[in-house]
Amino acid sequence: MLLTLTLACNGALRFDEGSMDGGSNDSGSSDSCTSGNCGWSTEACATPPCPFDCLGEATCSGTCGRGCTASCAATTNCTLAANGEGARLSCVDRASCAFQVTDDATVTCQGSAICTVYCASSCLLSCSSGATCRLQCGRGAVTTVVGAGMCRDTTP
Repeated sequence: MLLTLTLACNGALRFDEGSMDGGSNDSGSSDSCTSGNCGWSTEACATPPCPFDCLGEATCSGTCGRGCTASCAATTNCTLAANGEGARLSCVDRASCAFQVTDDATVTCQGSAICTVYCASSCLLSCSSGATCRLQCGRGAVTTVVGAGMCRDTTP
């Protein structure tokens, strides 16, 4: 009996070769991420897109596609552009997060996290007590959110 395991990737996230943990390269200098996705941890899952986590004191950056799920915790620094509809993003503990989202995205900011969200169309930002939240809808002004804020798609 031959068992074949196939892993699928929707191509929305790309990981570059090399160190992802902010370690040193062969020359002893610190590696930096100039393109792609950096710093994210993920577990294998049955149906992509798999959830991405930024843990510890990591700096995580990148992009993801439709239906992506990402979480930033502890004292992380996250920057993520969710370029597909239905993203579910969270920023908790003492994390600092900058998210750019599109259609039907949901962002949760909890604990003493600092969240800045740019929403190109429709999205919902939930901001718990103690968190600092800023929201920009399209080309509008950046507003401070207490409790919950939302952007609505204004295209006809």
